[in-house]
Amino acid sequence: MVPKSLRSRMLTRSLGWLILLIALCGVARLSAAPMDDALRLRTLGDVQVDPRGERAAFVVERLDVETNRVESTLWLVDLATHRAAALPGSTGHEEQPRWSPDGQRLAFLSNRGDRRAIWIANSMGADAVEVVRADTGIEQYAWLPDGSGVLFTVRAPTPDAATVQRGDDARAPGASQPSSRLYRRRFDRTASDPLTSADEHVDGFDVARGPDGQSRVVFTVQPSRLVRDGRLRSDLRVLDLATLAARTLVARPGMDRSPQFSPDGRTVAFVSMGGVADWLGNYGISTVGVDGAGLRNLTSAFDERIEYHLADKETAFRWAADGRRLYFLGPQGPAHRLWAVDAATAGVSTVSTWDEAKVVSSFDLASSGAVVLVASDAGTPPELYLLGAPPQRETMLTSVNADYPRDTIATTERLSYRAGDGTPIDALLVKPRGWTPGTRRPLLVIVHGGPMGVFDYAFAPRQGAYPVHAFASAGYLVLMPNPRGSGGYGERFRKANVGQWGAGDFDDILKGADVLIERGLADPNQLGLLGWSYGGYMAAWVATHSRRFKALSIGAPMTELVSFWGTTDIPEFIEAYQGGPPWMQPDAYRRHSPLSHVAAARTPILIQHGEADPRVPIAQSLTFKRALDALEVPVEMSVYPREGHLLREPRHVKHALDANLAWFARWLPVANQPQHH
Repeated sequence: MVPKSLRSRMLTRSLGWLILLIALCGVARLSAAPMDDALRLRTLGDVQVDPRGERAAFVVERLDVETNRVESTLWLVDLATHRAAALPGSTGHEEQPRWSPDGQRLAFLSNRGDRRAIWIANSMGADAVEVVRADTGIEQYAWLPDGSGVLFTVRAPTPDAATVQRGDDARAPGASQPSSRLYRRRFDRTASDPLTSADEHVDGFDVARGPDGQSRVVFTVQPSRLVRDGRLRSDLRVLDLATLAARTLVARPGMDRSPQFSPDGRTVAFVSMGGVADWLGNYGISTVGVDGAGLRNLTSAFDERIEYHLADKETAFRWAADGRRLYFLGPQGPAHRLWAVDAATAGVSTVSTWDEAKVVSSFDLASSGAVVLVASDAGTPPELYLLGAPPQRETMLTSVNADYPRDTIATTERLSYRAGDGTPIDALLVKPRGWTPGTRRPLLVIVHGGPMGVFDYAFAPRQGAYPVHAFASAGYLVLMPNPRGSGGYGERFRKANVGQWGAGDFDDILKGADVLIERGLADPNQLGLLGWSYGGYMAAWVATHSRRFKALSIGAPMTELVSFWGTTDIPEFIEAYQGGPPWMQPDAYRRHSPLSHVAAARTPILIQHGEADPRVPIAQSLTFKRALDALEVPVEMSVYPREGHLLREPRHVKHALDANLAWFARWLPVANQPQHH
């Protein structure tokens, strides 16, 4: 016989699913257009200008829900005529376009065969042929300086099917990772030559010809194959391609990676922690002579983290053709800008005349000094632009997203306020379409991940699993705060929540809601909150520390920090915030765990989590849900097979978006007539 309490819970759950289905139907007509548009948006990246400065290649990516594929295609644009088109023969999985040194050929990675291989086309992107393949697929590659071949990295194979079937695949968890080995292939040969040992893990490289006429490759290598060693320690080595003699260029604590030779081959620039293994510290550009002399931090005046990678193996900084400056991307509050640093004086300055609302996400430099970049803002989908030499006029080169409906784009504005202790806080406020001033609206607060993430001005009709523009079309105000601990505001602000999870950051987020209530914009009785990763942690913290919210959506949350430390692939992350491992700070781990306070939870909760998440293992959500079930708190959970920390498969993304829209339509419905104040 089924116990009465269990029957009650089963009935409640069944009714819950019925109500959720009804809510889905009810919001479908109102929000289908902005939801579909968010899924159709094309993103642009990995911009590569040819050596002659005539064309640029770039990658266009979109979600194809029908085929459940993430499609990536290569495009070419003529910088003079602005004519742009996709390369012929695309299979929907092309990436890493790279021009030959003379600009006559374009290489790229593609799965046009049965695995990811290097293909080469002519300068117009036609007549492509496969030139190099590997059993486990190519990871990264670069042309040899004379164009006679390529260098590339290949990940060591995992156990084959026969080994697995025999059961001879035992391993130690997290003890080591498959190495990526560097190879050279000359096009007049049929075999590839290994340049590094099987025990070295190569993570990024560059190749150039020096002033002595010798070609060298500089590469990032981890001191050991232990997973834990690689995240806070990586060194640089340089190898002579004629003699194959290798030597260490930079070896010190912290990360040193993404090396690039200067145009004359005398200097190497790279992204660095500056010789300190600090999980929360700044990342800057350091330089060193190819002989190992003159090591220095070039961007010490830039109090932030520069981007060290963008698209697949796309380095996020570039040398100017004359070697006098380096260009890089970095945040500044909710802006994300293109910067330049003087290689001699180390002076840092912004490059574009655009206002701060433009977000630059990828770029490359032409030999003339012009910049080709991808940019967007909160109201404008991403496109490719040409930023000419001074006076730096911006010209739009593409119209890849010209068919994106402008009438579904919500209005976004910056909201600045002070926290309870006086700390200045930035947020972005997305307003409902057709909103009449003087009326209060239901408010949804979205908390970003990281916690070192930042909400910026980039065009974002959705934030991961959260359909921002569809929420606005349905009548919600959407607040996206950057609480203490966020990136974009300097190292001190980024570290302001160390040892303080659930304290100042929690207050910063709630203060944003209070400001909107005080200004008569938000309905104090109609509040909801959503968050993924660290944002999911904050949503779980809100569930156990506040009764102000009518509904919550929690994605990939950390809910019990000791078990999180023991199972995540980045235990150093939580150690940095909690002051050490659990046995050194047992009270901090317990006190800052939402599960420790779950008895206070009452708010209806939707949980979403990737089943194969190595960053925040799914046990964090399952444990929290079990506790909520035991406490009879309304809770539903969606598990996404094969997914890691972020949802990638288009149908999973669509399911998560739909589920979030329906969840708040159910628990936080938008009235036909908004409440006046």
